[in-house]
Amino acid sequence: LDNLYSSRIAVRKDTCAMVAISLNIQQKVHPIIWSVSNLPFDCTQAIPVKKPLGGTLVVAINSLIYLNQSVPPYGVSVNSIAEISTSFPLKQTSFFLQFCGKAPHPTAKDMTIGTA
Repeated sequence: LDNLYSSRIAVRKDTCAMVAISLNIQQKVHPIIWSVSNLPFDCTQAIPVKKPLGGTLVVAINSLIYLNQSVPPYGVSVNSIAEISTSFPLKQTSFFLQFCGKAPHPTAKDMTIGTA
């Protein structure tokens, strides 16, 4: 993964990727379950989403993206900079993000996301 600074987004902006694999330690086989490439360069964290929904919430500086093998990727912008910082299709919608808990690094169980 190349380092990318915000001053270089005109040249190359969507440099992150997410790959979900199955680990089979006994048989030493690790097949790819699903993958998504061309995620925004400013992705910082992947938070697992528990069942029954499952999947992963990708946290970026300018967006939130939900990834799951069963549905197409879904992303929302969290500010107006997202429009120019990525080519990833993001919804422009009103939503809220609520953190419940005092952990320094929130997990999916500490968050509530909904439409406003």
